[in-house]
Amino acid sequence: MLTTLLESDGFLAKRKGPNEYASSCPACGGRDRFIVRTDGNARYWCRQCDISGDTIEYLRKFRAMPYREAAEFVGKHIDEPVTRKIRQDDRSAPITPPSDIWLKKADQLTTWAHDRLLRNDETLNWLETERGLNRETAKKFRLGWIDRDVFDERGKWGLPETGKKMLIPSGLTIPGPGRIRIRRNNPGDYGRYHVLPGSSSSPLTIGDPYENVAVIVESELDAILLCQEIRRPVYVVATGTTSIKPDSSIAAELVMQLNECPVVLIAMDTDDPGSKAARQWLDEMHNSFRAMVPAELGKDITDAYLQGMDLNIWISAAVDLYCDEITAEHDNGENDFFPEIRTNSIDEVRKCN
Repeated sequence: MLTTLLESDGFLAKRKGPNEYASSCPACGGRDRFIVRTDGNARYWCRQCDISGDTIEYLRKFRAMPYREAAEFVGKHIDEPVTRKIRQDDRSAPITPPSDIWLKKADQLTTWAHDRLLRNDETLNWLETERGLNRETAKKFRLGWIDRDVFDERGKWGLPETGKKMLIPSGLTIPGPGRIRIRRNNPGDYGRYHVLPGSSSSPLTIGDPYENVAVIVESELDAILLCQEIRRPVYVVATGTTSIKPDSSIAAELVMQLNECPVVLIAMDTDDPGSKAARQWLDEMHNSFRAMVPAELGKDITDAYLQGMDLNIWISAAVDLYCDEITAEHDNGENDFFPEIRTNSIDEVRKCN
């Protein structure tokens, strides 16, 4: 059943042995690091981020099912009442923030890596030519660079010891509130992105959600590029992965904020996992619409920008195309939300859909 669940969630499980399969990890994205054993009680384990569990735990973590519902899904009968304590994925369950020790170490690492990036002209040139991000944006968002793998004691970060040192891989550091994500420069078999242990799992948000257009993307670098280029106020959300579900406790507060926005443009990648994730967000919010980049320009915001797409025209045209349906819900039928953004670029977005 575990392999079937994985594939229905967009992760192809490849057979590695008689009772062993491997796929990309739904949590950290590590390629072929997510191992599933199907002999006996099926279980999973990620060799990169070290999460593990059985089928019930998979349903709770990645489909946000309460324990009883997950147990019934796999055919396990529960006689005793389920206590609040074990319903960790309930929408009202609190998210544990990183410790003060972790936050201090993360700030030190961010400052150190940021200084190294600003003194590395080669990497700054790569960041602009390959990701569209200029030096001022790198400074504003405190992006950084680590040129070699580093191993540190977990205890120094306030994390429980496991007998192994904590890997801080080489690559581009992307800090956020209570989190550090690293885009590996040499991913090999370990996946392009690495989330530093102890980081918050909440999506990255930039800007003010109230009365502003919101855009949801997958990549933090896509989100930063939007903030660099878009001239109007905008609320940008980067999920970081397609495995975050909008009805999970991790995203509960975010969804409430997004429901305050006049319109939410779902601009997740146009590949199969991105399209499936986009559908889940569309189903959760009444004010959301799918806004894809033109297929001939790539699968995401950065691809299209590097191919010459003007992101201001794209977002204005997307709002033009969709806001009539939103404003039609109001009794007066007038557009009170977008008085300043009507453009003549509607044909541009039609090329994208």
